[in-house]
Amino acid sequence: MGPRIFSIAIDSKNRLYLADLSGKKIDVFNPDGSFLQQLGRADRSPGEFHLVWKLRIKNHSLYALDYMLQKISVFNLKTMQHIHDDNISLLKIGNDQPPWYKKALKKHTFYTATNFYIQPDNNYLIFFSDNEVAPRSILKNRLYEGSTYNSRTEKYLKSKVFTFKWSGGVLNKKNVTLF
Repeated sequence: MGPRIFSIAIDSKNRLYLADLSGKKIDVFNPDGSFLQQLGRADRSPGEFHLVWKLRIKNHSLYALDYMLQKISVFNLKTMQHIHDDNISLLKIGNDQPPWYKKALKKHTFYTATNFYIQPDNNYLIFFSDNEVAPRSILKNRLYEGSTYNSRTEKYLKSKVFTFKWSGGVLNKKNVTLF
């Protein structure tokens, strides 16, 4: 099976980053289309991937969400070196879970990080959705939860939690637009 590209990002030097789901890596290409290098490989160690899901770029860093390992790997775009991983799993944080997570567990609903954004204060805004529903197959009535995560303190901040149910249309909710 060839590459399965799920997410792309382009940096300020017009280099293209492709998240390869099947190769469990990130391929980097120069602006002329020539291959530059590979970031990560298939494994569970820091800077390695099981399922590269979403890519983001901010301040000369590439952030890669691994859906299966529930971590965000950070790479320096100047050196192309791995900097660190942020473990965002709800299972590791014990009693410091967002308030919505405890309610979800009572309903036997289990959530996985499916998307993220890097906020101006460098905290992550992380979107969680029920992992019993395939991300692209059944969008209508899918539940999403959002929490802000501080990677320096390794804690979810409870002050910015929101919840919404996807209707299949466009959602506008306090500075967040999804379609």
